[in-house]
Amino acid sequence: MAIKGILFDKDGTLLDFHETWMPSIKALVGFLGDGRPELEDRLLETGGFDKATGRVLSGSILAAGHPGDLAEAWVDLLPEHARDLDKVTAIIEAFFEENVEPKPVCDLSAFADALLAQGMVLGIATNDSAAGIETSLNGTGFLEKVAFKAGYDSGHGGKPGPGMGLAFCKATGLDPSEVMMVGDNSHDMEMGRAAGCGMLVGVLTGNSSRDDLTPMADHVLDTIEGLPALVATGI
Repeated sequence: MAIKGILFDKDGTLLDFHETWMPSIKALVGFLGDGRPELEDRLLETGGFDKATGRVLSGSILAAGHPGDLAEAWVDLLPEHARDLDKVTAIIEAFFEENVEPKPVCDLSAFADALLAQGMVLGIATNDSAAGIETSLNGTGFLEKVAFKAGYDSGHGGKPGPGMGLAFCKATGLDPSEVMMVGDNSHDMEMGRAAGCGMLVGVLTGNSSRDDLTPMADHVLDTIEGLPALVATGI
């Protein structure tokens, strides 16, 4: 069955992960670490930041988890008075919504137009919050051109569960076999597979290498900019 819809991860896919998120992540651990460099380092390491390379590791919590996942990993490392899971989650969500400067991987408006001209229906599925979708993609011209958008808190569950993929199909009337899932890490590929998506495409603008993604994806592209050409092959 031909592909008719494309469901995009956000961070590391539509947005360059490290350019967008590392300044905010480092500022966040500086806030939570309360001026204690050893605690800041431990928070980063626990989240999946590799200090030696200056990169977030593929499949780590910082790479693929949602704010609640990160709060659960960090809460017991914080000073005793700050060990409140709900409050830490709220801090992380608010911090990311207010302190991120998005770096799109390309002109997302023109990119969306190219896919729409090919008859594709577009959607977003991210482990960021629903509010985070609006904050980080506002002004890119992409949000106005999607038929579906969901964060981990939109009621469909987070990745790698299939909920967001199935909700995209329900919202658009597409069969899962007609949907391409595009993302930068294992959670995206696992979600697409669990939802029954007809094609899985990995991109290298996030945390994963080609070697990481090749065993899971049908195609691995340098960036999403290669998608119109792939769609043009008649997939």
